[in-house]
Amino acid sequence: DERCTMDGFLKALGFDSKSEQYLEKIPESLSDKDFDVHSTFHHGFPSRPCSVAYDPVQQVVAVGTETGSILLVGKPGLERHLQHPEETCVAQMLFVCNRGYLVTRCSNHKLYLWDLKCKEPNIAHHLEFNKEQPSLISSTFGSEWMYVGVDVGNVYVVHVESFQLSGYTIYWNVASKNRPGDVIAAEEHPLDPSKVLVAYSSSICILWNVKTSTVEKNYQHNPGRDHILTCVCWLGNGKYFGCSYSNGSIVMWNPQKDSRPDKIFFVDELDTTAFKPIYKLQLMHTDGDPWFFFSGGFTEDYDTAPKTLTIMHGRSTRLVPCPSTILDFTYFPSSPHANVPQEPSVLLALTKKELLFFDLKSAGYLNFNIPYAMDLHVPPVTCIQYSGNCPEGFVASLHSANSKLVPEFLSGKPWPLKGGKWGKETPDLCTDLVVTGHTDGSVRLWFCTSVIMQPFFTIRTAQYFCTSAVCTSPKPVQIQRSHTLPSGVDVPKILHPIILTPSPSGEERGEGG
Repeated sequence: DERCTMDGFLKALGFDSKSEQYLEKIPESLSDKDFDVHSTFHHGFPSRPCSVAYDPVQQVVAVGTETGSILLVGKPGLERHLQHPEETCVAQMLFVCNRGYLVTRCSNHKLYLWDLKCKEPNIAHHLEFNKEQPSLISSTFGSEWMYVGVDVGNVYVVHVESFQLSGYTIYWNVASKNRPGDVIAAEEHPLDPSKVLVAYSSSICILWNVKTSTVEKNYQHNPGRDHILTCVCWLGNGKYFGCSYSNGSIVMWNPQKDSRPDKIFFVDELDTTAFKPIYKLQLMHTDGDPWFFFSGGFTEDYDTAPKTLTIMHGRSTRLVPCPSTILDFTYFPSSPHANVPQEPSVLLALTKKELLFFDLKSAGYLNFNIPYAMDLHVPPVTCIQYSGNCPEGFVASLHSANSKLVPEFLSGKPWPLKGGKWGKETPDLCTDLVVTGHTDGSVRLWFCTSVIMQPFFTIRTAQYFCTSAVCTSPKPVQIQRSHTLPSGVDVPKILHPIILTPSPSGEERGEGG
């Protein structure tokens, strides 16, 4: 059977299978050593995501998952997949800006230092905590040190380059006679690195002086029974810091005062008694009014995890809905220095099903069009066709046409990530095309070469199958077969060679488009 298969393969290539040259070079049988099956690349949105991080210097984004994998994305089409040696949840990630490192905090009691400067990113060091579970990692731009908080309340200082404990420790008993809970924040003062704001889940915050090893200020707000502190962050000018709580409140403190908070407000002022936790809070320092970003806090988020991001600026409050549960988010600072006024540009949200990039400079905070194969199977693929070595003129026409097709609901600004480097400084023009049909009746075109796969066109077909005179909501047609384009086909005629077949079940499988 193997010989017959090989004969047919060689005949298809134009070789004479009975020649002596063939008989000498082709083995009669195959063994295990003739095969090497392994994963070469991952396309699509990662499974079970849980954390996200952004490097404002290199301009790359990392997405961590519950299975120990990491997806790095940069300039359009550039993706890289990393895998921890163990299947463990990547709870938090931290880029060491301008040094080419990525630190990951995992659920297996370990911290990992990834070296991204190499051609093949690898784990340079790891640090294990045997009896304690790290609950936080924190560092500032330009610092050689990293703070590591643990579940028993201690804060350790780690030297980033050697990835070793320094010996300096902030013990939990300096903040409370009883264990104050998990360390949820250890943030340097934006204007004075000798002072660190340490916060615990029991709602205790202290301002620690690193030089004198003493507590300078103690801040404590009681949000009510069974409610905990969820997030703490500085405003870049150092004049205030904010705390969010599991009862849906945000408390602003003046660090010079420790008697009472400067301001307390509930996000959902219509109902201040319901249990509506705020999961994460970020403050952005600008030349004008500060920006507030947070997830959760509203009544509709009570029964499920939050699906809404809230953006507050001055007297303006805008809710940004997301299609699925928000797991993490971060804004893109215009400068890596926290004490420099920032220019609002992009807000990144990680949800269960996708990455969302919001343009903060556009009216309505429009989404950026993502240039990666993140949503390859959304909606599910029903057929696929590959065509290699397409005419360069046709490919150039697609590039030109695609640059002019920007839907009104998407931002027309350039893609905000510019990090990463190709194998060659400028990749060759991609001439390989993949056409996919989907259950909602759409046809999608992808350019793919080497390990790159980029979406370029989405063709909605439901309108072409509308039989009534007035058709406001046509049923979607499932794509079952597709044919690739012959040479010389113009872009305006792109629909002609595609065969569309209605689904035999006749059932509605998605939204018409």
